Amino acid sequence: MRKAGWGDSANFAGEFNYTRGYWEWTEDILSRCKCTLQAARIYDTVFASLFTYDYSSEIIILYFINT
Repeated sequence: MRKAGWGDSANFAGEFNYTRGYWEWTEDILSRCKCTLQAARIYDTVFASLFTYDYSSEIIILYFINT
């Protein structure tokens, strides 16, 4: 029997993928560079990347059009 395990990255059906260390790196960047990210108006977008969502290209396009 073959064991399942996480590698450096994993792809699943749909648009979701996993990158080892991303959550930790992103939390570090959010805390260290908050002012810079807010000035660039991308803090909320980077924060939102910590969570998984059902992917819909129409929603992504509308988000960027309206920000």
